[in-house]
Amino acid sequence: MNSMHREFLQLAQMPKADKDYSSYQVSEKFNGQRAMWDGGCTRGEPLNNVPWANTSKSGVSTGLWSRYGRPIYAPAWWLDEMPGYWCDGELWVNRKTSLQDLRSTTARLIPDDRWCGVLYMVFQRIQPEWFAETGLIKNPIWTKFIEYDAVMKWASRITGHLGSNKRCIKVQQYPYSSKDSFMENVLESGGEGIMLTDPSRLWSPHRTDRLIKIKPEKQATATIIEVIPGKGRHRGRMGALKMRWKGLTFNIGTGFTDEDRERTWSIGSTLLFTYRDVTNSGKPIEARYGR
Repeated sequence: MNSMHREFLQLAQMPKADKDYSSYQVSEKFNGQRAMWDGGCTRGEPLNNVPWANTSKSGVSTGLWSRYGRPIYAPAWWLDEMPGYWCDGELWVNRKTSLQDLRSTTARLIPDDRWCGVLYMVFQRIQPEWFAETGLIKNPIWTKFIEYDAVMKWASRITGHLGSNKRCIKVQQYPYSSKDSFMENVLESGGEGIMLTDPSRLWSPHRTDRLIKIKPEKQATATIIEVIPGKGRHRGRMGALKMRWKGLTFNIGTGFTDEDRERTWSIGSTLLFTYRDVTNSGKPIEARYGR
């Protein structure tokens, strides 16, 4: 068995200060839900039959997949408006719709009419053989070994019919030279940030510096109310810290070094953290140790 590590989709890295990105292209970072469309080649099939499906729960494929290999249950009429080829993209409504509100629509097992407003923002049309790379997906919530031949067997079922393509909007990319003004316009319009893409390199199912995300972060301090023991690699040391901020509680489990996790954290002390935004209830989104 090939032990090469891979991801389900291509994941972005953060920018590095010493890296030259002048050859990259710039596009908007959407506050939506990442999704892959397999051209409809698995639509209607039991998940156990699909070689890349997350089978932690039973169900049927829609051809539309979350970043963790779970089917997204869009309505049949919505799926009928998707193209007959593979895409990597993001489910999105508009800049005013929070990710929390979007997921209240997309997480339903029985979809409703709220899908009328959901668009599929296409980053890239991808070739099935790029996705089919043999390797092991291994993250805290999912482990799956994917084999190239098994994926390509399913991909060969696509007939070439292009579909109506009504739901898809191709994400526009601009020269890197427009990065600063483009970022400013996106943020002033209520957007989240920008993405940089290296057009000279092919899409691949890895976390890669071919794709860079840039978004402003906010900072705040919160009070430590509990030290949560770690699991797996972090067994025997801190796994996360339970925090209180503005009367709300939440966990911070990222941004820590191994040395940080082995130190003694004092209940009642304060901690600097960064976050991207807040949920409808006011809890920080993507909170991490701010050092």
